[in-house]
This record gives sequence, structure tokens and C-alpha cells, in this order.
Amino acid sequence: MKGNAKFRKILGTSCFIISAACVTGCGNPGSKEYKQAVSYMEEGSYNEAAELMKQAVSLDQGNKKYAVGYGNALTMMADYDNAREVFLGAVKNSRGKESKKVNKQAYRGIAMTYYESGIYDQAKAYFKLALDANVLSDMDNDLSAYYANCELMMNDYEGAAKSFSKLIDKNDNTKATVKAKYYIGRGNAYLMMENFATALEDYDNAISEDNDCYEAYLGRYFALMGTHDKDAADKTLDTALGIKDRGKDSDYYKAVFYFYKSEYEKSLELLQKSLDDGNKEAIYYIGRVYQAQNNINAAIDNYSTYLTAYPGRKNAEICNQMAGCYMAQEDYETAAVWLDDGIKVSGGSMKENLMYNRIIVYERLGDYKSAKELADQYLENYKNADITREYEFIKTRYREEKK
Repeated sequence: MKGNAKFRKILGTSCFIISAACVTGCGNPGSKEYKQAVSYMEEGSYNEAAELMKQAVSLDQGNKKYAVGYGNALTMMADYDNAREVFLGAVKNSRGKESKKVNKQAYRGIAMTYYESGIYDQAKAYFKLALDANVLSDMDNDLSAYYANCELMMNDYEGAAKSFSKLIDKNDNTKATVKAKYYIGRGNAYLMMENFATALEDYDNAISEDNDCYEAYLGRYFALMGTHDKDAADKTLDTALGIKDRGKDSDYYKAVFYFYKSEYEKSLELLQKSLDDGNKEAIYYIGRVYQAQNNINAAIDNYSTYLTAYPGRKNAEICNQMAGCYMAQEDYETAAVWLDDGIKVSGGSMKENLMYNRIIVYERLGDYKSAKELADQYLENYKNADITREYEFIKTRYREEKK
């Protein structure tokens, strides 16, 4: 199998924190329960918050602000289906200013349930609805950032780069840690377009804003690998591993850094710890570790679990990884399905890898005619000594097949 992906889209469980803030009710039925629930949300006690929000809603079912609060609590508990239903119930038909405020928060809430589920087309649509509401303008940067992330995850890299540029260019008092996220987002877009030098500039800008930002160092590593500067890339990993812990994300990112250093046992230990803390993103890299260790069944199980948790993330890279697993098991029919799915949504070097692997699979299946046709397409777009040698072999077998 030709090369695993050089990089993947760099997003944690979410790049920007879901706000627990909701408009408080004063003196209304359920206001006491609501205020206590907000306090629980701020503490991270989401089960308790959800129960009190539910009570507030039952005491004043006409107060849609309570419903938004309840939906936020359910979202933080990863109960996305029920949260979405609650948010939809909070949307008002009235055109008054207060109704618009509630609707904007509800639309954002609905968008987050889709975003966290990896259903980015629906998330993008609801983020747009929230942005179109001409109220609560202090929410707009956050909404725009999520909207840009949806573009990124949907392979609209040029759109994402433009969206993040607008956020970067705003002359506002954006916090350094938040502005770093914007640079990372744009860097990710350039990275996926294989504009490595420009991506590297954005990651360096992110680090200048937030010197301890794990995501920026990870992006920097990928950009340097894209320019074939492995020594600088390895030094970037070492620097990142020296960053002080920053909460639960530390285990996840340090595990990823160890993975790219090929220190698989350290990586797996931290990934499992991160997963135990509720970070489902760790499942993907657990699969990568097992695949690197040639534990193919375990790798397939983890990739499948990851796609069940995030069905919208069936991108070119994970298709390539799954195909590689099945190729290792000599199950070429199944590998072909994954490669075909990946080719449909790929571009750049990833498409090159997928096409190369698909040629090999055609060959292994004895379909030399299809192998030659795809190799012809490949050579029109890519200059590669490996495929040139393979191509000569395929042509020989194809001629023998025709006789």
C-alpha cells in the first residue's frame, strides 16, 4: 500500500468551546432552577444542570430561553438527538427581537448537535441561519469560526481559507488564544491544499499568539513534512511534547505527537486515558497505532467505531487507512470499495495515494484491463517512478490476457 496520509484535518472534539451562557429569567416560574442550572453548567456538572433545566422547562413551558438552556446541557452530555429536538421546540415563529435572540441561540444549538456528530452539511446550514439573525452580534465570531470549520471538514478548503481570513482581518479585540485558532483553521485549509509554505506561516503566527497551542505545533509538523524537512518536523514534535499540560486535551495531543515519533506504546497509553476522559477523537489514533503495529483487526474495529461516532468523517484519509487494513488481510474486494469511496472525495497527494492503491488492488484481483486504464489516468497526472515500473508489469500481463 502506498503511503498513509501525511496529515489529517486537525480538529479536536470541537475547536471552539460551546458556550453555556444563556439568557437568565428573572422572577419567572422556574427561574430559581434555571439559575442554579447555569451555575452547574459553569462548573461542568452537566447531568445536574440538565435535570434542573428540565424542571425549569416543565414549570414554564412557554419560556423558550429555558428550553435553549436545557438543549445546551444535553449537548454537553453528548445527547445530541434529544438536544436537537429540544432546540427545535425552542424556535419561535414571532419576528420580535426577543424571539430572534432565542432563535439565534436555538439555531446555534442545533448546529452544534450536528457538528459534534460529524454531520457538517446540516451544521453549516444551521450556523448560517444563526449568522443571518441580526441580533446578539457578540456570537458572530464564534459562529463564523464553526462555519469555516464546516467548510474545512466538507473539503471546501478555499472557502474555509477565505472565512478564516475574514476573522483574522477583523480589527477587534480578539483574544490571542482565539486568534491562534483562526490562524490554525486557515493553516489547515492551506495544508489540505498542499500550500505548505503558507500553512507554515499561519501555524507560526498561531504560535506567536499562543505559544502553548498544541494544534499549532501539530499543524507545523505536517507542513514541514510536506516540505520534506523531517529534521525540523521532528524538532517540532519534541518542542510540543515539552509544553505544560493544558487540561484533558494534553493527553490526546501528546499521544498524537508520540504516534508520529513512532513511540506507539506511549501513544496508546495516553490515547486510552484520553478516551476514558470522554474524548472520542482518540479512537481514530488508537486505530492508527494498532495498524502501525500490524494488529489489523483491532485497527479496523477502532476505525469502524470512530465512523459510528462521527459518520460525517468518512473522508479520503480514513478510507485509505481502512483500505490498507483490508489489503493487508488480502481482502481486495473490500479494499476496493473503500478506495473507490475515498477517491470520490479526495484531491492532491491523497488522491495520488488512493489511485495508486486502487491500481494495485485491480492487479491483485487480476483485472489488468482496469489496472491499465487507471494507470494511464494516473500517469497523466502524476510522475512517479514506482508506478512506472508497476505500469510495465501491468501492460505485460494485459497483453498476455488479451491473447
